[in-house]
Amino acid sequence: MGGPPGGLKASVEHMRIAAGNWSSGSDRLDGAATATEAMDKTRLEMGLFQVTWSEYEGAVQYIRDRLREGSTEFDNVARALHMCADAYDTTDANIASNINQLQTGDVQ
Repeated sequence: MGGPPGGLKASVEHMRIAAGNWSSGSDRLDGAATATEAMDKTRLEMGLFQVTWSEYEGAVQYIRDRLREGSTEFDNVARALHMCADAYDTTDANIASNINQLQTGDVQ
């Protein structure tokens, strides 16, 4: 058979794997944001390039902010996938319980 009508099939296992991948991506983005802290420089450290210091610092901060923002959004996707997988598991458990009650005649 070709699967469910409309071709939609939810795989809780794949949702959990994808959530783990999104979470891992979040950790990597967060690590990259932390790594940009090594790029923070004072005017004195910039030496001859003090004239460009404010633009340099602004660029580093912008990159750091975008990396942290991306990390947060990756975490949000991971949480959403976990919530969906949990909802599917709960629904499946409820349906299985109802079927068992019908089979045993223990319907209330």
